[in-house]
Amino acid sequence: MSVSGLSGSAAASDEQVDHLFAAVYAELRQSAHRMRRLQRGDTLNTTLLVHELYLRFKKSDSARFESTPQFFAYAARALRSIMVDHARSRIAERERISDMTMLAILDAETPALSPNQALALNDALQQLEQDDARAAKVVELHFFAGLSLPEVARHLELTTRTIDRDWRYARAFLQSVLGDSSH
Repeated sequence: MSVSGLSGSAAASDEQVDHLFAAVYAELRQSAHRMRRLQRGDTLNTTLLVHELYLRFKKSDSARFESTPQFFAYAARALRSIMVDHARSRIAERERISDMTMLAILDAETPALSPNQALALNDALQQLEQDDARAAKVVELHFFAGLSLPEVARHLELTTRTIDRDWRYARAFLQSVLGDSSH
């Protein structure tokens, strides 16, 4: 397919972009479909990918094409950029969800941590140990050993009120550290 409608050095007008996309839509869909298959389990479908590409062309003031290969090179780079942006936003969303659920996991009777959550929690606990070793010990005994807070108090020979305070502090500290890790 030729992109002769955009020869010369002038930027593409809206009408030219519309005409061009109509002419090469099927080829762009095939390219988008091939690229999309590289990311299994992704929610960005082929049609959305091509439509996002179209919007990027429409927004671009500097899209100039001397030849068909130049057009498809630009399209391929733009598709790649769209997919990377989408992947980054999905990862960021998962991290936000992961961070939000970490405190729920800490309070769960039978916690289930993903490998990423386990590593993040370990790093956060190491920071907590530097800040307040006793609060970190409370988390270890309560979360990892499964002791109730009154049992932790007996084990550490402290009052339940002190352990409750340490537990609240540890949770707030961990939330602060884990919340900052997604930025």
